[in-house]
Amino acid sequence: MRKTQAIQRFLRLYRRVVLKAPVPITVARSHLDGALSEAITLSGQFQYTRRYEGYLRHNKLRLRGPITRTGRQFCFLVDGDLGERGSETELDGKIYLTDGNFYQILGAAVTIFVFFAVAARWATLTITPVFLVFIYGMTQWHFQHYVREITQLLTDLIVHGQPRS
Repeated sequence: MRKTQAIQRFLRLYRRVVLKAPVPITVARSHLDGALSEAITLSGQFQYTRRYEGYLRHNKLRLRGPITRTGRQFCFLVDGDLGERGSETELDGKIYLTDGNFYQILGAAVTIFVFFAVAARWATLTITPVFLVFIYGMTQWHFQHYVREITQLLTDLIVHGQPRS
């Protein structure tokens, strides 16, 4: 596990995902290999076009996204293991922020603390926790939204081999 992932686990900036699909693992591997051979593009009526990239090596899945042209939203990293339970395929994984986004959030938190501690001479330090909780809450909101999208995307890829509308 990388250092940033360990810190994210400590701060609870990750989500655990367990997917069960009613297809054999050989079919799931075939679907994932085909789908991940090129970038997956998703779009919506009121959303940026998002791209996901990844690979499957042996039974280890790695997926990165959503990647946007503008880069104005968080990008996540999915690390997972494919397994078999009877005739079902099970994906056990975790969704993390990518290192760049994690360092941006950490930098914002440190900047807020330094601003109130040094520039405001500790006078308004009581408002610092409000800003830090706001940043943490917005990060959790993004996780909640994109975990649903990523989970649905992975389920569609395992079962159907392509994202469904």
